[in-house]
Amino acid sequence: MNDCLYHAGKTDIIMETKQVGRCYGSRWALKDCSLRLKQGSFTVIVGPSGSGKTTLLHLLAGLTSCSEGEIWMRGKRVDTLPAKQRNVAVVFQEPALFPYMNVEENIAFGSSDKDRIHLSKRARETAQLLELDGLLKQRADRLSGGEKQRTAIGRALMKNADIILMDEPFSALDAPLKQSLGERLRRLQQKLHLTILYVTHDQQEAMRLADHLVVMNEGKLIQQGTVRSVYEHPSHVFCAKFIGNPPMNLIPAVMDDHHLCIGSSVIPLPACLKKCGERRRLLIGVRAHQLHYGEGWGNAKTVETQFDGDRTKVLIEWEQQKLYVLMKGDSMIPSHGGIYFDLDESIYFDAETGCPLVLRDRQGS
Repeated sequence: MNDCLYHAGKTDIIMETKQVGRCYGSRWALKDCSLRLKQGSFTVIVGPSGSGKTTLLHLLAGLTSCSEGEIWMRGKRVDTLPAKQRNVAVVFQEPALFPYMNVEENIAFGSSDKDRIHLSKRARETAQLLELDGLLKQRADRLSGGEKQRTAIGRALMKNADIILMDEPFSALDAPLKQSLGERLRRLQQKLHLTILYVTHDQQEAMRLADHLVVMNEGKLIQQGTVRSVYEHPSHVFCAKFIGNPPMNLIPAVMDDHHLCIGSSVIPLPACLKKCGERRRLLIGVRAHQLHYGEGWGNAKTVETQFDGDRTKVLIEWEQQKLYVLMKGDSMIPSHGGIYFDLDESIYFDAETGCPLVLRDRQGS
């Protein structure tokens, strides 16, 4: 019996995709995508352009059909249903407003309510939530970019949808407004217990907004989990490089029975690697705040510095590798020096597969 989790008693799962894919000719834009959305969650899909984010959103909305797999919502299979029969709302990158309508009329257009008095009351309440109540009679073509996007979000709220799908809604706005609207959306989502699936290519925006993060690349879902788990425990070198600013340092090394060889630096093999067996090529993952510059192995040199208030981002060159270090803002930055990082706390990726090694004993006990 092919029951969705919603019918199996786990009613917090409002939507599930099962090995969903979309093919255009011989090219798979999306392949083998399995995802679950919890009711009341703010899920963010992040990845570079062409990674399949928008394709997945269109499949969920019913704007594009699946080439394979299934989509379930509230215990009902919906991938064969037209868009109008799925209880979802969509907010696009460009707000699709009626320019000749005012804010109140555009917001109200998202509802199927036939009672004009009740409809107007709901539209005004929604506008107030979005701080648009002073613009109710303003025509859409006279609004700023942020006001237009808030109006589009208001129309989506009026639909009372199970899920609100958002396709890079703030990407065309300047950075301060983008951050301000993102924070406002997050507060609104928490206040109304909305279920939002949000697409962005901006990993900083994704980390600010998400309580569940999904990383995609080349049409595949690479990793999903809490923001902290994806940041601290990347499941692939792609996630290590893509999530975090600055990105995780990935240091090439060769491991033998007793040592790690990093360029000309030879370091005793850490306890956590002693049971990993044969000689192999590795990538050592170290976050910038875990890297210490001044004393330690080898001789690094400072390439550039970027002061950012309470911290300074330093780009150094060590063993022919460019690495980022985060230091306190008032620190003296040396022109040269050794580096040090805790080998037992680092992440070790197989250089061939890009996947992390399974280290059964990180303390060597």
